[in-house]
Amino acid sequence: HFAYQAEAFLAGQLSLRSPPPHQNDWASYEVVTIQESGGGERELKGIFPHGAPRGDQSKELLTLKGQQLLLKAGDIKQRERRYFVSFPPLPAVMMIPWVAISGLNASDVWLTIVFAALNAVLIRLLVRHVRSYITGHQVDDEGRAIEMWLTISLIFASAHLWCGVRGEVWFTALIIGVTAQLLTLYWGWGLQKPLLAGLAYSAAFSTRASLITLALFIYLQLILPFNGLSRRTRLKRCLLFSIPPLLIGCLLLYYNYVRFEQWYEFGHRYLAGGQISRIKQYGLFDPVFLSRNVIAAFALLPIFSWQVPLITYSWHGMAIQMSSPHLLWSILAFRGEASTRAPRYVLICFVVCTLFLLLLYQNTGWVQYSWRFILDLAPAMTVLMALSISKVSRALQIAIYWGIIMNVIGAIIFGHTSTWWHGVNLPPLKLP
Repeated sequence: HFAYQAEAFLAGQLSLRSPPPHQNDWASYEVVTIQESGGGERELKGIFPHGAPRGDQSKELLTLKGQQLLLKAGDIKQRERRYFVSFPPLPAVMMIPWVAISGLNASDVWLTIVFAALNAVLIRLLVRHVRSYITGHQVDDEGRAIEMWLTISLIFASAHLWCGVRGEVWFTALIIGVTAQLLTLYWGWGLQKPLLAGLAYSAAFSTRASLITLALFIYLQLILPFNGLSRRTRLKRCLLFSIPPLLIGCLLLYYNYVRFEQWYEFGHRYLAGGQISRIKQYGLFDPVFLSRNVIAAFALLPIFSWQVPLITYSWHGMAIQMSSPHLLWSILAFRGEASTRAPRYVLICFVVCTLFLLLLYQNTGWVQYSWRFILDLAPAMTVLMALSISKVSRALQIAIYWGIIMNVIGAIIFGHTSTWWHGVNLPPLKLP
């Protein structure tokens, strides 16, 4: 998807230059030219919710601006379907130089692997930064062990591993989103480098729209400061932080408007030509999606057998406590040391708000090996562990080893067919 979008950017347009190679997660609508009674022509953009008219039929055209018009086949002089990438555009912008050289053969796998490797460095630096907040910049053997184990836990014992070697639009965005989160947390800690934090935050929501909630990490420091800065200084730094997201946010709103004639519409409503029934009925976020998302995130388990297939897993994912049980240690943040109360409460607020948003979303993450949306939370949860543990217990080490095994399996089997393992729609998670 990002290669196709980068190709469009290079050609100076926002819609794809050619129809996509498949129909999986592309936004599209129809551009219809009609003959008006006065002899002139008029161009309309929208979708036919009930199918295009034929013969003397009159069918409804729902325009991008929400108007409902009845059209007959004889009124339509020309029809054209335009395709778009609905996902935020930063990864596509990053791929522009590569696509300029290699065209559509440019690999998003390498882009994903580069950022996945970078994340290993960034999480180590962030954990050390956070631990220095507790220890006063003293690094002992126990501190280095915590850095090592928590780095391994995020990179190898979570969905980061199987997403990081995969490529493709969904997984590439998640990995780059982790990079942006880590940089925001690092530069925004104690409002130390607010302008850089604002740039990193802008990169986060320009990659993953759900990370818009990451702003809570900065603005809540006005109420719960991490250091001795005065309220006036904190306010000035929050205003400085706000400059990049305000500018880039306005640019993205304009990007939406030019494509879909709505400031707030980034394209998911037009996936599959606007014909996804659950989105048409409930929108992108609704409490009706809560039960299926909770099941995908916390209840689905793989089936192991001594007969082939040895592993059967649901395309809706796998429970977090099965794929990454070490993340449960972040719950310790609710009873941590008093000296770390402010950052813990700020991070807990971000995690809870983002989790609530994800659990109301219209998609479970299907198709996936484990619940991939955990990567919008895992960096903050890892930092919560860094704030809450004084040593890496044997139980935590075992949980991390288990996560490594499960996610190495995912990196090997996900997206590949074999008689030894099988991914299925098990169970089918239907809406009420």
